[in-house]
Amino acid sequence: MAKRITQLDLLRSLAMFFVVAVHTVPYLKPVHEFDIGYVAGEMFLICDPVFFTLSGYFAIRQPKVPYADYLWKKFLTVSLPILLYGVLLYFYVVYQGKEAFSCGSFMRWYHSLIAGEWWFVGALIPFLMLAPWLYEMFESLGAKRQRALFLLTAAVMTWGIAVTCISSFAAAVRWTGAAAAADTLALLIPTRIIPGGYFVYFCLGYFVKRLPELFSEKALRRLCLIGFALWPLGAVSSVFGYKRADPSYLWFFITVAVFIFFGRLRFSCPAAGRIVSFVAQRSYSIYLFNYVSVETVFAMLQAHGLLTDGNPMPFAVRLPLWAAGVVGAYCLALALSCICDYMFLKHLQALLGKIKPSAREKRVHAKYLLTAERPKETANGSCG
Repeated sequence: MAKRITQLDLLRSLAMFFVVAVHTVPYLKPVHEFDIGYVAGEMFLICDPVFFTLSGYFAIRQPKVPYADYLWKKFLTVSLPILLYGVLLYFYVVYQGKEAFSCGSFMRWYHSLIAGEWWFVGALIPFLMLAPWLYEMFESLGAKRQRALFLLTAAVMTWGIAVTCISSFAAAVRWTGAAAAADTLALLIPTRIIPGGYFVYFCLGYFVKRLPELFSEKALRRLCLIGFALWPLGAVSSVFGYKRADPSYLWFFITVAVFIFFGRLRFSCPAAGRIVSFVAQRSYSIYLFNYVSVETVFAMLQAHGLLTDGNPMPFAVRLPLWAAGVVGAYCLALALSCICDYMFLKHLQALLGKIKPSAREKRVHAKYLLTAERPKETANGSCG
């Protein structure tokens, strides 16, 4: 079993807590006409790029098993839980009377679940399929070109921020000509180095490991400061008309800062590290159960007249109640994850995990490992 990286386990656990929190921000009402819930939601949404980057961090690496075996392992750890827990949750909604029990009802409900609440999984699976090839591509670049690629991506993200600021300001003052000019510039000078959504963050998972080798300590500190400054600034600006892209260009620098910061944390208490790692290993299952947990906990609060629209209460009272609800929903999702993981998922994974790749595939993989090593470019551009 691979050694756990405790500081990244902590990051994974906190990001999953943010996932739960972002789904509860509608219960935070505006304070003196300032939408505090919207700002909090924008802050918590950093969990999305962080999770894609974490996935790339661990997936884009030297393959140690045949590709078919790699895909089978990903099926067991990524696809099998959504199949198993999808069935369990369907029985739960049938029990609640929200769905009628039938094959057609299940397929329609399950499709809406995958396309909606569990969208992250559908977006991630194609990236995981490409991970071994991405590793080989990035490793072939060498340090000098890796640094250039990272800087190019950062420059494009900066351009995206600038275009978004111009477009948002023009829209706020109803300056349609300037807005059209900004949109035209975005087409002529792309704001994304890779078209689409979160693929760049998945690839960033490879580069955050390489940053200490590609940049000086001073440059890393500056990146960290820039990222953490943009985090609250972007959230507050969204209330005043900043119309971010999805994913936001700001998130690139924020995600880099988060990984630089957590990469330097160290745990001095082994017991605390084991607890963090245990919770982190349940994160994927917590994600799958978080919606039903949020619904259950906040329905209980509202059943007692708390956090309802018809019961205005001071923000000083609403905020701690909301925070308690978030913690309760997270703990409930964690409890459900522990129960279902150990009662159902682990046994099913162990049973299906006995399926091994063919002998021919092993011979092909062994040949690949013998020929995969290539001379690597060092930081000054030479090979060694």
